[in-house]
Amino acid sequence: MTAPVRLTRRLLLGAAVTGAAGLAVACGRPGEPGPGASSGPGTPGASSAPASTTPPTTTTPSTPSSSAPETSRAPDCVTGLDLEQQIGQLMMVGVDSTGASADQLELIGRIGAGAVVMMGNNDQGVDAIRTVTDELRDALDPDAPALLVATDQEGGVVRRLSGPGFDEMPSAATQASWSRSTLRKRATTWAKQLRRAGVDSPLAPVADVVPPEIGNRNEPIAANDRGYGDDPDEVAERIDAVVTGLRSGGMATALKHFPGLGRVIGNTDFASDVVDDRTGPDDPLWGSFLAGMEVGSDMVMMATARYTKLDPSAPAAFSSEIISDLLRGDLGWDRVVISDDLGVAKQVADLEPGERAVRFLKAGGDIVINVDPSSVGAMVKAVLAAARKSDRFAEQIAVKAERVLRMKADRGLVSC
Repeated sequence: MTAPVRLTRRLLLGAAVTGAAGLAVACGRPGEPGPGASSGPGTPGASSAPASTTPPTTTTPSTPSSSAPETSRAPDCVTGLDLEQQIGQLMMVGVDSTGASADQLELIGRIGAGAVVMMGNNDQGVDAIRTVTDELRDALDPDAPALLVATDQEGGVVRRLSGPGFDEMPSAATQASWSRSTLRKRATTWAKQLRRAGVDSPLAPVADVVPPEIGNRNEPIAANDRGYGDDPDEVAERIDAVVTGLRSGGMATALKHFPGLGRVIGNTDFASDVVDDRTGPDDPLWGSFLAGMEVGSDMVMMATARYTKLDPSAPAAFSSEIISDLLRGDLGWDRVVISDDLGVAKQVADLEPGERAVRFLKAGGDIVINVDPSSVGAMVKAVLAAARKSDRFAEQIAVKAERVLRMKADRGLVSC
């Protein structure tokens, strides 16, 4: 991108929310699907379908409003959903990519899960994976809002799905050497292949920028070639191309990991007390995140590192100063905020699972990723208890669930 970061930010703050306010709600499946535990999302070595395999028409993306996120819109999409069903929409449950276990399928149905993330590698190809995703969707009550199926499909070592029907997908570091046009076209192709496999989101792209003075000492990104470079403007161009390509192919995109893992050393999945003491307000490395927001990314994923110049009191995923005040307020983001893994990540292991979920949602987040199905029930129970104690929090749950359902509607999964 040639525009300076501050100009991009001004465009964001002045833009309107994508989405059609006031549309009628019909949250069941738009049609029956056609034929067709490990470390956290994005970590190397870890981690209802539409009636047609043709990607849905993509609404021309616009950027989000800067209005107050938790009270900005009447909960049209959640009409007919009780509190427990709304909470279910906020849970993304880890499942095995080669086939969910009976316990995993039972959990999806019992809590009315809004989403799953397929963990572990599956090299059996598009048709075999479509069988897995169809089974996941069948675990839900037919009248429940359709399931969003996600996986980590960045390329290189972070690529869960492969085999017949999938093109080669090199690392982001290699993708960065391509022209914007080539990258956008290939991202569209990868998206259509995932769509045929019954997947709705690749939880990509990585927007983190690793400064050259840190280089491969940065364990979560640079050491695994997950980033698009060390120049914020060049990375912003690549993020623009990837988000545009993935969305045009039918995928819900997730910019990760805000406010950036480029300056840390340790990997939050495997290390505790991961701290960034350099990233501050209006940081120049955010140009890549802003570029993705501007072209209509569906989600922003929160890091679990601690940022001492932004909020020394809490990891980013639990910080209202970072999510609500900075991301949603200053940067005007009014779409979905998703967590990095809150199930098995070392960075959050000192908190009980229920507290992790409640803190993330109260800070301004929407979708809780938990790759450990055994602790999802505790999260749901804790969120339900907190919502029953606080009318304010219960109202926020409704707005969060609506935000998730609107994203699903934009991807053609529900009518809303």
